[in-house]
Amino acid sequence: YEERGRVASVLQRSLRPPSLPEIEGVRLAARYRPAAEHLDVGGDFYDVQGRGDDWLLALGDVSGKGVEAAALTGRARQSIRTAWHFDRRPQVVLDALNHVLYGERTREFVTVVCARMGREADGRLVVDIAAAGHPAPIVLRVDGRVDQVDVRGTAVGMVAEVQYRPVTVHLEPGDTMLMFTDGIDEAMGADGLYGVDRLVALLRGYAGADPNVVCDAIEQ
Repeated sequence: YEERGRVASVLQRSLRPPSLPEIEGVRLAARYRPAAEHLDVGGDFYDVQGRGDDWLLALGDVSGKGVEAAALTGRARQSIRTAWHFDRRPQVVLDALNHVLYGERTREFVTVVCARMGREADGRLVVDIAAAGHPAPIVLRVDGRVDQVDVRGTAVGMVAEVQYRPVTVHLEPGDTMLMFTDGIDEAMGADGLYGVDRLVALLRGYAGADPNVVCDAIEQ
């Protein structure tokens, strides 16, 4: 049991960064909690990598559960990190990941959303977003407006050739961009699925809030 616990712990640490980077003018926060508490490892992952004013944010969910899903998650995360070093456009990163996973000829697939974050001359953040079968990010404006980004695409590993089309979002000071997995909107309760509509309604009350506060509210 000790050895199994150690292996699970090492696998779990490989699925997400040990800490979030410090980025000038940007506040980052993340939460990770397995849907089933008895599972030591899960199939969701997130990552942030970059330098200066050029960063890639990735969030994904692999098919399956347990150690097998964790192994696929590790391959997906590492493929994304490698692809980013050659071409930082999110649609190209997803295309590279799709070629890698489809080439393995497994029945597994991964949903991913990638966002490349940069800064314009006036200091605003510009974010190019591409999605592969994953829930689109939600943008919470500082004045309380909430919009789900209109971006979509086929999950990676399912089709040999996919053309991912990015969408560009501009973030003003105080705006928040939320990336989430279906563990949120498909959470089951007494009233059925939680749903994106309830998530949007919840977010309106947290306009301009610290992202850690937003994450806590969603988790609760």
